[in-house]
Amino acid sequence: MKIVVVGLGNPILTDDAAGIRISEIVQKKIEQITLPQSVSVRVCQDEVGGWDIIDKAEGFDILILVDAMTDPALKPGELKWYPHAAFSSIRLSGIHSMDVFTALEFAGKHRVKVPEKVLVLGVGVKDIHTFSEQCTPEVAAAIEKGADEVLRQILILIENPNLK
Repeated sequence: MKIVVVGLGNPILTDDAAGIRISEIVQKKIEQITLPQSVSVRVCQDEVGGWDIIDKAEGFDILILVDAMTDPALKPGELKWYPHAAFSSIRLSGIHSMDVFTALEFAGKHRVKVPEKVLVLGVGVKDIHTFSEQCTPEVAAAIEKGADEVLRQILILIENPNLK
């Protein structure tokens, strides 16, 4: 089983960096655990989304996206797993307005091996417009918890490889 975790966002736009910050911690935590030999996990970041995801996801079975969400139902710092078709993040739509899921579908139709399973962890935001390398306090407080949630999901996937 090959899993790729992609933290999305802009590292200099306050809470928009949440996905990137969470993925950085996930990387450190993954390095501290022993995975079964049949499992590989790659963690990376992306600032664009859209087509860029193909380069990061090609050859993997499972894609876990982590991103700041502008979902008004989420409080700043609140975490939520979304079905891949129900996202509300600008970062999931990249160059030329091609969203991640359309790009994956297009690549799959053209025989590029892309993940069949996509999970999206959203983080509620307070400010995605101010230039700052620091998240707001509410979102910063959720970064570690978000990393733990991604790691928990990875362990669930390893224990239940046929889980849909």
